[in-house]
Order: sequence, then C-alpha cells, then structure tokens
Amino acid sequence: MFFNKQFVAILFNLVAVSSLVGGEEARVVFHDGFEELLPGAFSRVMWARGESHYLSDSEPKGNWTVACYSSQADSQRAWKVIEHDGHRGLLQTYTPDQDKHTHPLVLAGYPSWRDYTLTVRFQPLSDKARSGIVFRCENSRRYYFFGVEGAKAVLKRIDHELAFRKPNETLLADADFQWTPGSDLIAEISVTGDSIEASMNGKHLFSARDASFPAGRIGLTSDIPTRFLEVSLSMTAAEKSRVDQTISERTRIEAELQAAQPAMQLWKRFPLKDFGVGRNLRLGDLDSDGDLDILIGQIRHHGPKDRFSELSCLTALTTDGKILWQLGEPDVWKDHLTNDVAMQIHDLDGDGKTEVVYTMNQEIIVADGATGQTKLKHPTPLAIPDEKNPA
Repeated sequence: MFFNKQFVAILFNLVAVSSLVGGEEARVVFHDGFEELLPGAFSRVMWARGESHYLSDSEPKGNWTVACYSSQADSQRAWKVIEHDGHRGLLQTYTPDQDKHTHPLVLAGYPSWRDYTLTVRFQPLSDKARSGIVFRCENSRRYYFFGVEGAKAVLKRIDHELAFRKPNETLLADADFQWTPGSDLIAEISVTGDSIEASMNGKHLFSARDASFPAGRIGLTSDIPTRFLEVSLSMTAAEKSRVDQTISERTRIEAELQAAQPAMQLWKRFPLKDFGVGRNLRLGDLDSDGDLDILIGQIRHHGPKDRFSELSCLTALTTDGKILWQLGEPDVWKDHLTNDVAMQIHDLDGDGKTEVVYTMNQEIIVADGATGQTKLKHPTPLAIPDEKNPA
C-alpha cells in the first residue's frame, strides 16, 4: 500500500493537532520529529559495564531512553539517528536471531500517562517480523504492543514470561492488513480506562478491553529494520491536569524522602595508588580489632570476553588506608570491570577470626584474614565445554 507523502503529512498533522480521547477533545502534549537529535549513533556497545559504572552513553537522549538490549553487539548499537527525505528519524537496525526473548525498545514519557491517543509515523523495511509502537509501558517486560507483523496488524499484551526466555505474550486482537515494506504507516492507539482502540493509516481496525496496565510510558520497537519518523501524543485537559498533579506530588515526595536522609560528608581520604577497583571490594574485620577493614580485588579475565575470571591482585587495608597485606601484582589499568569474582570474608572454622576465600592462579585459596598467609588451597575445576561459548 503506497501513500502520497503530502497526503500522509496532512493526515498525520490533522491527527496530531486535535483528536478525541474518551469522546472529549484532546490537545497535543508530546510531539517529537527527532530534529533535536544529532545524526549518528543513538545507542552504543556497552556490554555489562553499565551495571557497574556510570556511562554517559546510557543517559537519555532528547526524549528517549534505550530500555533494553541483549548481549549481542548489534543489539546494543541497534538505534541510529538518520536523515530521511530532509528530516531526522530514528532507525532501528537490528534483527534478532537467537535472542528473541527481548526486543529493541526505546521509551519516552511518564509512568503516570493513563488515558491518551498515541500516533506514530513509521516505515518498516521488512515484513519478516514485528514493528510498531508500545504504550502503557510499565517496564521492558510489561506493556502493550500495536503494529504490523507480516500481513496482519496486531495488538499484544506482554507480561513477563512463561518460562526462561519465553515471553508471556497474549494476542488481544488482530486484523488482515496489506502494506508494502518501506511505505509510510501511521499507527494510532487511543486508551481510556480498559478500552483500547487501534487504527492504521486512518482506518479503525479493532477494539479491545484489557485492564492489565492502567498507565505507563510510550515506546518504539521492532524486530526488523524500521524508520520511526514522527511521534505525537494527545490527552484531554482534565487528564493533563491529573498527570501534572501526579508528577508534582511524586516530585514533592521524592524531595522529602531525600531531605530526610543523612547528608553525605567526607570522612576520610587516602590513596588507592595502583590497586584501586570499580566495585569489587568487601568489608569485614580482618585483623580482629573490632573495626571494619577493606578487601580490594583486581580481576584478570582469561576470556573469551569477561569469562573465566580470577583475581590478579588482592589488597587488605584498614579504613585509615594502612595496607595490612597484598597478594599478586597491582595494575593501574584495571580500573573497571563487568563481573564479580570469587572473593569473600568469612570465619570458616568458627574460631572468631576471619578468613579470606579467593581465587588466583587457577586455585581456590583460604587465607588468614590478618596476614594473608595461605591456610588451604586447591586447584579450581576445569570448565565444562560449551559449544556456544567455547573456552
């Protein structure tokens, strides 16, 4: 199905300027043509570093936040800002192969958005999998989806999973819908209470009722390359007032909770020299003096990637910065990590004095907490061969 571009623009703008939500006139409260975004990569490869470190690439860009990605590098760099027909757009480039339990997804808006009309102009470049919009999204595992999947328009509810990596997806409605990859599609969803009305290219397709998700953010998602070109959301004046009040009240409560917490103050400062680490430290009384001490471990990855890890350096020190003992070789370049490693403080023999259990040089070692001297050690077991992730 092909549409004249001028007709599409007029159709989209008419929908965006004024629409009905629950029978009442609504006005646009959110509109994005992606013009404020710089052309280029929108999402980048971060692996698991974002779990342990602050990375500016994980921050929202414009109105949008990358909600999820898999361990596949192409999944992590799936989103790009493009120029198309003289305008900016957001291009999703990834086609999931094995990791079909998750979907490329970017989110915008507020969790308090409840009754609204969402209109999105997009161009799926293939008909081999789903492409469309997300609404009333609570998180990346609970939301509604409306879009195209093959020669059908579908409305689905995604609600966690049935089993490991098997999403719990319920088809709420569908309809035959003929379209051509690369052509303009204008998806429109209106939600009021448990009522869902779905239209595509100005034609009402189906209605459904579902109360699983009463409110939530909006999103863009696809399992095939897709250009998303324009997004508009409208709601009634009464709903806008309710949303504003909800956001204001939430902001007030957050500020009160923050003010009630003790303010951080600098207590002590001491250098970690070349044995510092991102998050891999433990606290415990190592020298039995009644005060907590600090155990810092630097990691060596035998690979591939960050697999098969053990300690390369282990440093015990007091909260005054006094080094009690150090094992291995410190390395100033080991300033970040993406995983934990075997390292713990515990009184294993129940004598009231702590031991340190750690792995280094392919051995699991029990050491005296006060001195670091080895009390017991044993070779770590060989890894079980894995055809998908070979050693």
